[in-house]
Amino acid sequence: NPKGILVERDELVGLLRGLDHEDRAEERAFYLTGWNGRDGYTFDRIMRGCRRVDHVCLSVLGGIQPGVLAEFVRHAQTGSAGDDGLLQRFGLMVWPDARSDWRDVDKPPHNKGGDEIEEVFRTLDGHTSEMLSTHAPLNADGVPTFTFAPDALERFRDWRAVLERR
Repeated sequence: NPKGILVERDELVGLLRGLDHEDRAEERAFYLTGWNGRDGYTFDRIMRGCRRVDHVCLSVLGGIQPGVLAEFVRHAQTGSAGDDGLLQRFGLMVWPDARSDWRDVDKPPHNKGGDEIEEVFRTLDGHTSEMLSTHAPLNADGVPTFTFAPDALERFRDWRAVLERR
């Protein structure tokens, strides 16, 4: 995929434990490099030659049990070989809290909002950085940087304050 690689694993524990093995150090280095989409990586394989990827953009999607994840978090904070930043590169994690007031809600989705955001993603997907730079300034890495309009920033801050307190 010219826009990056998606690694999908039902159980992330197999991937993470596998990357802990010494014989997979090069693969671990690839995962460490691939999280931001800016850095390149060179593969040097016997019989296959040398290959260069200019910008590695890697996304990982999967699930892991809370107890197993806690083990990896502890290992990533010990100052040992597991403390190389791999786990910290997992930028979005969801850990649902059990709620005593949970109830099942069966209602139609809010289609208008979903349709609007889907259109935004479709529009952005069809644009290059150069095209987007006409609407937003580029950051130091040459990536267009968008900010909230003042009224949208106020609404976002109100929403986030409620979320953070909750």
